[in-house]
Amino acid sequence: MPTKIETSLTPEELMEFFRRCAQTKGGARGPAIQALAQEFGVEISHESANTFRKGALKNYLEELKAKSERAQQVAAFAREGLSMSDAASVRLAETVFDDLMSPDAAGLTAKERDTYSKIIARARLGDQRAQKLEADLKLRDEQLTKLKADAKERDERQAKAKAALERVKAGGGLRKETLKQIEEAVAIL
Repeated sequence: MPTKIETSLTPEELMEFFRRCAQTKGGARGPAIQALAQEFGVEISHESANTFRKGALKNYLEELKAKSERAQQVAAFAREGLSMSDAASVRLAETVFDDLMSPDAAGLTAKERDTYSKIIARARLGDQRAQKLEADLKLRDEQLTKLKADAKERDERQAKAKAALERVKAGGGLRKETLKQIEEAVAIL
């Protein structure tokens, strides 16, 4: 059941109230909550303040803690070079694993088991696609390296042929027709 603070404040005011309670030095206790509520125009008893602290405020602080932990996890994943989708995938895999390894897993409904099997199948398919992509990229890199080596070899042969042609031209040892045929052949290389 919502407390008087929760029902008396707008959602924006309530979020501000939570924020101010969270920033209270030494933690928000009954008297501090009462004083803050009075600032917001809400008169509450000491017992009402404690009920708020043990309920809504506790939930808010737990949510803040969970968000902080998630932010730390995301930062850790980022430091490891994982994208947000990779991090989400890891988190989902952990959750699925924990759920399936729990003592309650035997009591899963058919629909829940079907959902988990679909999650696992999608994860496996994603892994297979990632492996295929990695293999394709490796093959592409190998092909690119070979093409570069072939182009370099072709350029070297062409340079040698042109150098030989220039030597022949300089020495005057060939007829013009033969020279023309050689130039045409070199241009094809």
